Amino acid sequence: MVLEVSLAKRCCCFSLRTGSLIIGSIYLVLGLLTTATAIGFVSIGYHDSWALLLVSLAMVGFNISLIAGVVRSSYVAVMFWVLASLVAIEANLIFVVRDAIQLSVPVLVVCIRLSVALLQAFTTAVVRSFSVTMPS
Repeated sequence: MVLEVSLAKRCCCFSLRTGSLIIGSIYLVLGLLTTATAIGFVSIGYHDSWALLLVSLAMVGFNISLIAGVVRSSYVAVMFWVLASLVAIEANLIFVVRDAIQLSVPVLVVCIRLSVALLQAFTTAVVRSFSVTMPS
């Protein structure tokens, strides 16, 4: 029995390649902003922000890997980003469940985290679909 996976054919009105480049660029900018914010927090004495700094630096690296993989048609580099994105989605969903269980967390925060996880899942599906169509 063969399991067929449904793949995206386009990303909005762009090709999967262009959509993957746009996704990588947007995530790279967000990663750089998060890194700058974390550096600011660490520099003013919030030592708990070291973890945020390390995670944001890793995500910047993964996003550079995605952009380079798309430009160079490197299946390994693109799939490296897909795997990192799946880990990020899983972590985000764990936070959604944790926040939903805690009564002190506003429902809006839970909804925002869930929306981010769904957006990450969509962008991961687009990039994964592109990786399947890459030339060997």
